[in-house]
Amino acid sequence: MFLRKTMIFFIREYWHAAKSRHIQQIQSLKNDLRSGLSQEKRDECLDKFGNCRPNALEEFINLEPFYPIEPDLLLPTRLGNLLRSCMYYPQRRYSIDGNLLWPRLKSILPKEFLEEKDDSEARLIFMLNSSLLAYLIAVPSIMGGLFGAICPHFRSWNYCSTAYYKQAYSTILPINFLIIGILFGVFGYLLYHLAVSAGETFSSYVRTGFDLYRFDLLKKLNFEIPATIEKERVIWNKVNELFTAGDDLGLSPLKIEYKHQKE
Repeated sequence: MFLRKTMIFFIREYWHAAKSRHIQQIQSLKNDLRSGLSQEKRDECLDKFGNCRPNALEEFINLEPFYPIEPDLLLPTRLGNLLRSCMYYPQRRYSIDGNLLWPRLKSILPKEFLEEKDDSEARLIFMLNSSLLAYLIAVPSIMGGLFGAICPHFRSWNYCSTAYYKQAYSTILPINFLIIGILFGVFGYLLYHLAVSAGETFSSYVRTGFDLYRFDLLKKLNFEIPATIEKERVIWNKVNELFTAGDDLGLSPLKIEYKHQKE
């Protein structure tokens, strides 16, 4: 019980520390960018934006594909942030609820595009499951090795009796358990990084799908194609509300006009 609580405490503290570092990094970059875009200097800064805050802009561009930018949405792990960022991307760009409309968008994606996206998703799942399996082997192996190493010093324990000890470690010595655990732990770590790499490819397909085929989804829903980005965001906000709750929340009735396609 004590060991379990200790492990949970350290895992929680690690996640909290990792998330806090991400939040501080995001906030610092956003503050740097905003300070270079004050209202009175907006036009001047936009003309030479690459020069007025070059480091912040470069870091922001490199960070955006991997993190959802908003501190409240950050997760402790890199892969979690990567996947959340790709689903939050259409919300930032077009006011599209990515989690809500992605299943609908997938149904109209071209076959070749969908196959490539499915391949990248399959690689991601395979690498992630392989990493989990490696860790599931590594942790018991290391614990077994440590247990076997300290057992000779605690013969009074029932589980450390000579008969049990010889039976448990007759084939594999404690040091070998430790070596196997460390090797599988390293292997799991490498596989996780491969999963992150596969997640980057999957994320790019999700973003590209919204960029290229969101108007096809609007046509399927019989909405008029907007002429400006502002009008587009208004339409997608209505679509989000329609599919989320419609009029069930007691808000003002939705005013939606459909444009049926000519046969």
